[in-house]
Amino acid sequence: MGLGTNRLLTRLLIALTIPLGTGSDPMMNTNPSNSLHSRIRRVTAIQSNPGLSISRQTAKKLHVLYSYGKGRWAAKGYLGDALSGIRDEAHSRNGREAIVIANGHSTNQLDVAGVSEAINNGLDVFSMNSFLLSDLSWRITPSHYVLSDGFHRPDTGSDTSKRLWEMLDANPQIQLLAPHTWYPTLKDRRPSTMYFNDCGLEGWTTNISPMKPRGYLTLTAYKALSIAIHFGYDRIHIIGFDNTNYLNYHVDESGRIFFGGDTHFYSADSLDRDLSDMYPQGMADCLFDYSLCLLDLERCFGHAQIYNLDVNSSTRAFAKVVDSRFVVQKQD
Repeated sequence: MGLGTNRLLTRLLIALTIPLGTGSDPMMNTNPSNSLHSRIRRVTAIQSNPGLSISRQTAKKLHVLYSYGKGRWAAKGYLGDALSGIRDEAHSRNGREAIVIANGHSTNQLDVAGVSEAINNGLDVFSMNSFLLSDLSWRITPSHYVLSDGFHRPDTGSDTSKRLWEMLDANPQIQLLAPHTWYPTLKDRRPSTMYFNDCGLEGWTTNISPMKPRGYLTLTAYKALSIAIHFGYDRIHIIGFDNTNYLNYHVDESGRIFFGGDTHFYSADSLDRDLSDMYPQGMADCLFDYSLCLLDLERCFGHAQIYNLDVNSSTRAFAKVVDSRFVVQKQD
């Protein structure tokens, strides 16, 4: 390796071993006293576009390994216990169907009556994130609920988290699935919770088993899909996996990136959000990030028997079908 590569890797290793302050996401922490370290972490983040730079790609891969090792070491005392529940569920749903409902706009196409009838006939429903806070949850009750974003933990104290956990506590029949790192918090509060391995080895593996480190981006919808595959359903339908948010980005006169519009089927947020700090290289990072979202579905999940109910989705990894049982038919 050249001198420039050695300097970059040295800075990377230094940055990874020095705390970055109190931000919830250290990669996006902008504490001035650690600005160099914050910048290094941002440019080695998964969503950072390495261009054609071998040294940056190497730094990113090393960052993934470091994060994996750090997380695996932290969970060494309880990971086996946490995964015991989901281990026993492998292939337990053979002969059945499931639908995984993500948060994209296409979820509004669901035929509530049709889905409800299918539920009565044995369909399992996976939902996630803030679904239980949407109006749709009053008409479709999920059988399985997947959480992984830190702000949905019960101990965050946020209003959203509080309301979500009130709904979960009121519906103990819903099977909750959460990251293994939540095991110490939930093992007594909700003993029925199943846990999945939330260590990441993005770019090092194509694994989608919830028993092992994942090879795809840390997206809750993808984790829900991996769990459904692990359970062994004969047929898995998906909706809300639109991956079309990139259409709502724009750049102002100073080069800052803004996202305008609502991101979820249950929201109507038209405010512009400044995401420039998340994408330090501008639209190059933004579009690279979305390309990984699409690529991971093809690279990791493409072999599975999955049917996309949104025919207009940017996701092409799975067969697109219009199933009249689940989706409202558009009138010509």
